[in-house]
Amino acid sequence: MNEQPSNVQAHGARTRKRLMFVGVAIALFLVLALMFDRSREKAHRVMCMSNMHAFGLSIAMYAEEHEGRIPRDFGEVRQFYTSDKALTCPSAKDRSRPSYEILLGGKKWNGPDTIDAIVMTESPLNHRSGRNALYGDGHVSWVPVSDN
Repeated sequence: MNEQPSNVQAHGARTRKRLMFVGVAIALFLVLALMFDRSREKAHRVMCMSNMHAFGLSIAMYAEEHEGRIPRDFGEVRQFYTSDKALTCPSAKDRSRPSYEILLGGKKWNGPDTIDAIVMTESPLNHRSGRNALYGDGHVSWVPVSDN
């Protein structure tokens, strides 16, 4: 009869060790998943900035041929970009329509009222904490949610 309690105790100790191992493995998996999700979002944000920068160059080329004017929509600059994939942010949920919007269509590119203004932006739904914005001088920067 003395052997039975020790077997039960040993079995209980092994079960606790297994449960503890499974708990640590789950916690580690969750931490790694969160890190990969953040890394993926940062990569999408950089790809989005690259798309917007390319459109900035397209807008500049369009403006050069159209008396310095910013196009009203993407159809007007179609000849200056190569892929419709660039019209959607990699983080966009809805890829059936453009993720970006031209805000100052018809105004002068690099004019006094557009040089520091946001010329093109994206949907605030694309990224969790803000959005990318193309400015009139051609640079793209991240605008946090609180500044939108």
